[in-house]
Amino acid sequence: MPHRAPRSALGTSLIATFACAGLLAAGPLRAQTTADDSDTSSSVGGWQFVFENDRFVLPARGDGGYTGGWRFDSGFARDATPGWLEPLRAAGATLLGGPATLNLSAGQLAYTPRDAKIAAPQPDQRPWAGMLYAAASVHRLSDGFFRSVELKLGVIGPGSLARQAQTGIHRLTGSDRPAGWGNQLRPRPAIEIDAVGSLRLATFGPLGIDGDAGVVAGTVRNAANVGLGVVIGARPPALPAVSSVVHDHVIFDAAAMRALGDDGWHGLTAFAHAGGQVVASDQFVTGSTFGPQPDVELRRHVAALSAGLNWAVSRDWRLSYVQTRRTSDYRSRNPAVSEGSERWGGVQLSYTCAANCGW
Repeated sequence: MPHRAPRSALGTSLIATFACAGLLAAGPLRAQTTADDSDTSSSVGGWQFVFENDRFVLPARGDGGYTGGWRFDSGFARDATPGWLEPLRAAGATLLGGPATLNLSAGQLAYTPRDAKIAAPQPDQRPWAGMLYAAASVHRLSDGFFRSVELKLGVIGPGSLARQAQTGIHRLTGSDRPAGWGNQLRPRPAIEIDAVGSLRLATFGPLGIDGDAGVVAGTVRNAANVGLGVVIGARPPALPAVSSVVHDHVIFDAAAMRALGDDGWHGLTAFAHAGGQVVASDQFVTGSTFGPQPDVELRRHVAALSAGLNWAVSRDWRLSYVQTRRTSDYRSRNPAVSEGSERWGGVQLSYTCAANCGW
């Protein structure tokens, strides 16, 4: 018999879903009465690369849970969107209630049990899992209100190349060779829709406070999340500090980043975020593997804390570091197994330019 989410989890998930829908739907109403902060998005594009790993934290920790991933985003200037992508950008603008910009992205995620040196199946822990994906997203930023919708298409299982990626990183760092990838999730397509809305709730001098809500739905994960973020600097950036409980969701708005760089050293900011997530399903925890079926229970409620620094090195270059701690997203049926929380760090490098950087 399929496992059902408790009513409380489903109810909270619906509340968060409606909250996110309300934030997205508010776009047309707010656009009628406020100026658009993203007017410069018509002429600014850029790219961003994010690399996350569980070794990028102090004190360093071993493998287990979300062990690492990467993502590359390419943002098109609104007036320089390629013709074949313009219908997609225009559809997104209609959905978000005004001028919107388009990003194309690619990324990879990897998850492992606590001890990656063990080759034998570990059914009392989360399975070995990876995902490789491509994504298209549209976003809009106006009057401190950011909203975006993203579509991911990818694959989980051996085709994710997570085994090769983690093995290569461990070889470079001199770490133990991960031995259990033969027990990873079986192949299956990955289709996800990810929506998020974040609103600047208040500004007090150099301090900005944001509230956000989001949903992710598809063949791999189904969840809803809410959170509260704080950004502090000489001038709070328009971009919010968004929840990292959905750690592969990355905000990239080239125009807002360039505006932050215009402040020179004022572009040095700090940010923190606290978020919670209600999970209806997660194939990364309960999916079918090449080994025994995982004997674990999906945790329906997950919390995360993140904090970091963002430095606008110049008008066009930005460097960020963020560290995240998240509660475990599964419970082992073996009482001898202690799940514990997960920690990882991430480095982001981004570049902005006129139009599409000559691409």
